Amino acid sequence: VQPECATRSSNPKKPITLYEFEACPFCRRVRETATQLDLELIIKPCPKDSLVHREEALAKGNVKGTYPFLVDENTGMAMSESEDIARYLWSEYGENTEFPEAIVTTTIVTGWMPTLLRAGRGMTRYANATYSKVSKVHATETAPHITLYNYEGNQFARLVREALCELELPYVLKNAGKGSGRRDELRKIDQDAAVPYLIDTKTGTQLGES
Repeated sequence: VQPECATRSSNPKKPITLYEFEACPFCRRVRETATQLDLELIIKPCPKDSLVHREEALAKGNVKGTYPFLVDENTGMAMSESEDIARYLWSEYGENTEFPEAIVTTTIVTGWMPTLLRAGRGMTRYANATYSKVSKVHATETAPHITLYNYEGNQFARLVREALCELELPYVLKNAGKGSGRRDELRKIDQDAAVPYLIDTKTGTQLGES
């Protein structure tokens, strides 16, 4: 089921970065919130054996070493705990609407079930992932060259996020749920495009189909 996006009067001017890993059901809770709020995120995957982003998250204040961990440059907020993050995002970007408690209460279904069905995927860094080996020094300095059009709850988008997580590849997550203006944006790129759709400016690649 495609989540309905909130109507936004404006978008955050600065990046909102989420440190997370795909197999974590609580990370999904935050991504679900972002989809409903039609927020764009920078995702920094933090799988087990991460060589880059867990260390970066620690440097930015993730002293607990737990995920998800959010850094919002618009407000200077850095925080962990999925429910706290979800409520913060809704309070800050929910256009004065009431927080939908179902985001928290349905995690056992929306978060845990996909994780159990896809056991082991999106959890551990692929040992030969080249990004981690060559980009550690520059990881905090360069913007991600990969963009993924996505909405939480799309099973095919999850397959792509799993791969990006296991490769520890950072990316811009452009949520394009039902009612999102990013759907029109995507069609301008490719008239037949559908979620998931990936753009890699480093290689000039644009493609759909998980």
